Amino acid sequence: MIFIVLIFAGAALFVFLFFYAKPQSRVDVTIGSTTFHAEVADTELLRAKGLMGRTRLGDGGGMFFMFENLGAYSFWMKGMKIPIDIVWI
Repeated sequence: MIFIVLIFAGAALFVFLFFYAKPQSRVDVTIGSTTFHAEVADTELLRAKGLMGRTRLGDGGGMFFMFENLGAYSFWMKGMKIPIDIVWI
């Protein structure tokens, strides 16, 4: 019984953190003469959430996904309500 309660509590905590996790920092990314104001997604949770559920993104806004290691990473667009472009830098 305790095991089931722990699983339920862990799942509830994950759902809470997933839906309420917000990027803590922002960076300005300049490409040529254009500057974007990007939220930083530098944790597994923030990268998984990405821009999910957003209904708007300000002009010049974006999200900068930071990874600790070089590698081939994939992205999913679950719950996207706005059109986006992906730029690999």
